[in-house]
Amino acid sequence: MRAPVLLIRLRPWQDVEWERARATLEAAHPDTPFWLLSAGQPLPSWAGAFFHEIWQDGAPRGPGRWLSLMRRLSWGGFAVIYDGEGPEDGAAQIKLWRFLVRPAPEWRVLRL
Repeated sequence: MRAPVLLIRLRPWQDVEWERARATLEAAHPDTPFWLLSAGQPLPSWAGAFFHEIWQDGAPRGPGRWLSLMRRLSWGGFAVIYDGEGPEDGAAQIKLWRFLVRPAPEWRVLRL
């Protein structure tokens, strides 16, 4: 099995954006398990079948939960982590995570 690919999306998307994200990920990484880190927003009906694992705690409160999330991201063994927030309005915390996750997987911005 290939190393998983993680999509981080902390804010809600419209259904059309979810569909474009799914198509983009499938085209770039065929036969790869996809994981999702979100902040508990509503997900499309197909998300449970498409994402191998869904983490709904992308907005941790407190240092203990924040460190726990950093550890899970580091130990996830991801081939690529996609920042689904976008380059213009990306969350500052995701930019910080990029420098804290070790070993460092490849980070990309998901452009829809």
